[in-house]
Amino acid sequence: LDGVTESLINLEESKTFGVKDFNLPLIQSQSQTEELSRDSRTVDDESKIPMEISGHLHFGNCFFFTLDRNIAKDALSAQKLVKGENVMDFTCNYIFSKKDLERAMKFEHKFLWKQQQHISNFCQSEEMNDGKNRSPTVVNFNEGAVHLLPTLTNDSRYIHASQINIPYGNFIIAQGPTKQSLIDFFRMLWQCHVRLVICLDPLTDPMTCYPYFSFKKQQLVKVRERFSLETRESIDTPVANLFVYEAVLTNMEIRSGINKRCIHIMRYDEWTDEKVISSVLLIKMITVMEVINEKRRKPIVVHGSYGIRRSGIFVITSLLMRQITETHRMSVLNAAIAVRKCRYGVLRFLTDYRLVLQTVLCYAKQCNLIKNERKFMDAINVSKE
Repeated sequence: LDGVTESLINLEESKTFGVKDFNLPLIQSQSQTEELSRDSRTVDDESKIPMEISGHLHFGNCFFFTLDRNIAKDALSAQKLVKGENVMDFTCNYIFSKKDLERAMKFEHKFLWKQQQHISNFCQSEEMNDGKNRSPTVVNFNEGAVHLLPTLTNDSRYIHASQINIPYGNFIIAQGPTKQSLIDFFRMLWQCHVRLVICLDPLTDPMTCYPYFSFKKQQLVKVRERFSLETRESIDTPVANLFVYEAVLTNMEIRSGINKRCIHIMRYDEWTDEKVISSVLLIKMITVMEVINEKRRKPIVVHGSYGIRRSGIFVITSLLMRQITETHRMSVLNAAIAVRKCRYGVLRFLTDYRLVLQTVLCYAKQCNLIKNERKFMDAINVSKE
C-alpha cells in the first residue's frame, strides 16, 4: 500500500515535467517515462516502453527514424501494437479448414457481442411506460441485471437493479422504488433472499424514493395484499444520523410454510448531492454494515434514488475495504471496472473517485498498512486536488 501512496506522490511530482523541448511529441527520456508511469506499468509492459537509441526510436525488434513524427505517434498507438495475421496464411487456412474457421468466426463474434452492454430490457420497460424507471437517460444494463421470477400472470421480470457478486462482496445496486415498482422491490427482496438493505436516501420525498417501510415500531407497509414489511425495532448505532431497523418481511402469497423473514434496513439520511460525506464517516457506515451482515453471504441491497452515485461509491468502497482486510492489497481500478460493467454511471464524477480513494487509504492507515505518515498525508492531499 505504500506503493499506492508513492504513486500518488509521483503523480503530483510529474506535473513539473514537460514534453516540450523534445524532438518527438509524447516521447520522453527513459527516466521520465519510468517516473510518470510507475503506478500503472506492470512487468509485462516493460518491453513495450519506447527508447531513443542513437537517433532511432527502438520498440521491441523494430526501429523507427525519429525524424518522422507520424511514425513516432504510431509507435505509441495501442492499436498499432496488435499483431495482425499474415494475409496469405489467413487465406490458406480459410481455404483448407473453412468449416473450423466458420465455427471460430461465430465464436469470436459472440465473444465480441458479449463485451458490450445492452439495454433492451430497459428499453422495453420504457416503451411500456410503466413508471418503473426514474429517468429515460439512466439505463439499466442487461448484463448483471436482476431478473424476477413471475408468480402471478401479470408479474414483470424487470426491475432497475444490478447484481455484483465477487469474492469481496455480494451486492445488488438498485434504484429506489417508485410507486409503480414497489411490488417488484418487495419481490426482489424475497426472491433474492435479501437480509440487509442499505438505504442512502433520506426518504423524505416520494419522488426520489417511495417509502417502503415505516420509521415507527409496530407499523407496516403493505403492497397489493401480497407483501408486507413491519418495523419491529429501531437499533441505535455509534454513527450520527445512521439508523438501523429490524423488520419482518411477509410473503402473503405463501399460504402454508414459512412466509416470514427478518431483515435489517440501515438508513443514512445526511448524504445528498449537495452534502458529500467524509471518508471517516463512510468507513464507520461500512463497518456497521459488516457487523450486521456477519457470517451472512446473502446479497445486500444498496440504493439511493437512481442507484448510481452514492450506491456505487458505497459498494466499491466496501469491496476494497474487504479486500484490504483479507489480503492487505487493493485494486481500485479493477473494483471500479467490475461494478461499472454491471451498473451504468457509477463513478462518473472525479469527486466520486476521489472519495473512494481517500476512504480506502484512510482505512489502510487504520489497519496499520501505511506506516509512513508523511507519504500518507501527501497522498491524501494529492487526491484532494
